[in-house]
Amino acid sequence: MKLPETNQDLLVLSKIDLKLLGFIAMVCLHNDTMYFDESAFEGFSSNVISGLGFLSVEAGRSKRRPSRSYGFLHKSFQEFFAALFHCCQLLDGEISVDSLNADLRYFLEFQQVLMFTSGLLAQKCEGATKALIAGIATQVNLHEYVCDQTLLYVALDCIYECKIDGTTFDKEMAQFFGSHLKLQTLSLSHSRLTKEGVAVCIETFKTNSTVTHLDLFHSNIDDAIAAELAGMLKENLTLTSLHLFHNQIGDVGADALAKGLKENSTLTSLHLSGSQIRDVGADALGKGWKGNSTLRFLRYLYWRSCR
Repeated sequence: MKLPETNQDLLVLSKIDLKLLGFIAMVCLHNDTMYFDESAFEGFSSNVISGLGFLSVEAGRSKRRPSRSYGFLHKSFQEFFAALFHCCQLLDGEISVDSLNADLRYFLEFQQVLMFTSGLLAQKCEGATKALIAGIATQVNLHEYVCDQTLLYVALDCIYECKIDGTTFDKEMAQFFGSHLKLQTLSLSHSRLTKEGVAVCIETFKTNSTVTHLDLFHSNIDDAIAAELAGMLKENLTLTSLHLFHNQIGDVGADALAKGLKENSTLTSLHLSGSQIRDVGADALGKGWKGNSTLRFLRYLYWRSCR
């Protein structure tokens, strides 16, 4: 844009213009479009009208009333600017966390906006981020069965967005979320979770005191994640049933889970069928079971292909 060089934070320097662009992005999202005409810029500065390089410009389609039409270069830009607008609103006290989270569209159609908002807040203010995560937990508790626990998947993604290099802030937010989660059963299965999402989920159980049944069927859990699960079993005091059907847990993961069992005093049922555990892992699980006083049911079946 041929503006003079500056050492200032460009986000701070252009906050007003970026917020206005975010407002347009949010309105367009709510209207299910990426495009708008010149009237959306009424009263705005020339920087906003230029789009700061994030808008495409094309001639209007009307021959009678010629005008320019604008659009975001990609929907992800539009979602980010909408999130930036909401982040500014929250930090400036213009809206409350409750009013934002109460709109379920941010857990359904506008999931990416809520995720971006979480990440932006994490960079700016710990207190505001905690308020947002607590509000998300409230909605998860209220709408447990909406779209097969979709809200919970979105919540885990929002927490992962809080990751800041060189810190444990995302883990702190996961544990904070876990302390506010009031559900008793969680079924997160059929590969809808990424490995990162599973890691966040495990972290929440270090502080949760209500969930008794956890199903992580077909969730891409390998030996490393199994070791994280084992660490969680040492700290969690409420989980009684853990289902890990059809994951990539091998002998190393089984050995880690066995060690976790020795220090767990609540689990009564563990399902590991369809895993990659062989004789060494099975032997370790047997020894771990002997050192456990509460486990009553351990299901492990390995089908060996025949030729």
